Amino acid sequence: MADIPTLNALRLGLSRSKAFSGTVAEAAANAISELDGVKMDKSRATSVMIPTEGWQSDDNADYPLYYDMAVEGVTAKDFAVVAIQEDIDALGIKHLCETIDGAVRIRTNKALSSVISATIWILGGE
Repeated sequence: MADIPTLNALRLGLSRSKAFSGTVAEAAANAISELDGVKMDKSRATSVMIPTEGWQSDDNADYPLYYDMAVEGVTAKDFAVVAIQEDIDALGIKHLCETIDGAVRIRTNKALSSVISATIWILGGE
């Protein structure tokens, strides 16, 4: 009988699942709000490994650590979203990235303890 989940265990699992779904939906809504009214003319995905070393810091209060990931063809007019399989919020990584000519700036609010495999979606803007 120990292998059969109790009703309370099922309720707890459902509650956690709802909370995670809400986090994902909120992140998507925030990204869409930031992109509202911007014309997109192209999109592409780039697989990257986010390193633990080489990060810099600035005065950004929410995400003070950043890493400029070189991505060929990206411009400051583009938009970028990072997607990883791990819990992105637990890692402190910001979903919507900044872009500069030749790089995507990934931000986090704490140092990474291991290299992270990720996909960066580049959305071309005008």
